[in-house]
Amino acid sequence: MEHYNEIVCFTDLVKSTDYTEEKGHVDYDKYYEEHLRVGKEILKMLHGEYVKNIGDAHLIRFRNPMEALKFAVLFQQYHQDQVCVSLIPFKVRISLFLGTVSESKQGDIIGEGVNKSARLEGIAGAGEILVNKGFYESVSNILGKNETRKYFQSRGKQRLKGISRPVEIYSFQWAQFLKTANSVKFNLSKYIKDFFDSLSIITSNLFLDDLSKSSYVIWPVVPRDIVNAIHRAQIEILRLLALLGWKVLILIADCGANENPRKEYSQKFQSKIINYSSKRNLKELEFYFLSDLFDPNYEKYKSLQAIFQNVISNLTLQDLLNINNKEYDENVKMTIKRSATLDFLRPALTISAVLHLARRNQNKCIVVAGEDEKIQWITSHDLPGSRENLGVILNPIIKKNHSQLRQTKNWPFWDSWQNLYDDMEDSNLAEWLIRLYLFLPKFPITELTINKKVLNINDKFDLDRNDKRMVAKLVYDGLLSLTH
Repeated sequence: MEHYNEIVCFTDLVKSTDYTEEKGHVDYDKYYEEHLRVGKEILKMLHGEYVKNIGDAHLIRFRNPMEALKFAVLFQQYHQDQVCVSLIPFKVRISLFLGTVSESKQGDIIGEGVNKSARLEGIAGAGEILVNKGFYESVSNILGKNETRKYFQSRGKQRLKGISRPVEIYSFQWAQFLKTANSVKFNLSKYIKDFFDSLSIITSNLFLDDLSKSSYVIWPVVPRDIVNAIHRAQIEILRLLALLGWKVLILIADCGANENPRKEYSQKFQSKIINYSSKRNLKELEFYFLSDLFDPNYEKYKSLQAIFQNVISNLTLQDLLNINNKEYDENVKMTIKRSATLDFLRPALTISAVLHLARRNQNKCIVVAGEDEKIQWITSHDLPGSRENLGVILNPIIKKNHSQLRQTKNWPFWDSWQNLYDDMEDSNLAEWLIRLYLFLPKFPITELTINKKVLNINDKFDLDRNDKRMVAKLVYDGLLSLTH
């Protein structure tokens, strides 16, 4: 039997037994499955080998200490408490032990490294990464002694259960390490930005350093009868940003002439947003209504009016035409041309309100919108005070015969998978759904299988009718089946 000097990683959910006894297995199982899935998916991005899970514990082997450390830090970030999201209500503890292992005939690993890593994980605290001296020294050889001492705190020699000799232990201060310039590849924000890029989600005026300094993500949304398919896709973007510690601010753009929604209508839509968001584990959402901000009784009305005057002084009539016409066909453009002035100015009102809300914060804020609003938000970058205060994230849009499909009060939404499948004809809907409904909610997934066909996140999907039919069923049974 061959022996290897390798790093053995154990992870474990803290107090999962207590949770199961209090809440029951049905409630716990969904978190258990998600915990296992995320661990395996994060590992796929790195150079390590998944051995097995033991209950809710991962057993993984690494040869490269920095890859092992990167896995542990990314996994801890995914499980840390954040203001606006609660994906998994548990903290995790992790051990990294450099020691001797050997392989069994069944593909398992055994030996000193496995036994001691398991015991080391057992004494780790919630949210902690513990390592042995051998691992510490291997990192020190890479980062240098002075750099390593900054982030590894000695716990001295401790006795581990069932191990005769004391083991020298170090705790890795991963949260402190993430604040350094050298931690880019260890930061979950890098992987989320790469994920957005792979899904054709546009980021503008938003750099990795901005994404790492959490502030407010602002979602301007026009009230509708339902939380439609586009809203639900944008909520998935909000979830990932909330995972990085961003607070969620929702601006309900309820100023208009033709539709002229009453406040009751907008508030009803707000309730539907809250209800659906809670199902996606988003919480502590902050809401503003555009009509309230432009009410003369609003305490900061004069400040907002000054911003609005600045905005409309810098936007040309052609800018507003481009913003409102988007990529619609000629019939829709003619309808827009007949719109009331207030409807025509709503983008300018929204830009002004967003700039007003963003300027309250020290760090750059992020606007989440559709790619059809690209002209609106890219144009806004040239406005005074915008570029330093606002980054933008834009999700892809639904097109049919190269023209953008226009939202209505209750579309896009589908009441059956068959109707969803029918709308895939002559449109990019199938690919849009795969990216925003099958990949996006399952970060950090990079591959999925449909009809035995493996789809990679970076590829253009080649789908036949049976594939599209399966996509329609999967999407409808997933996010779309949640109540309106």
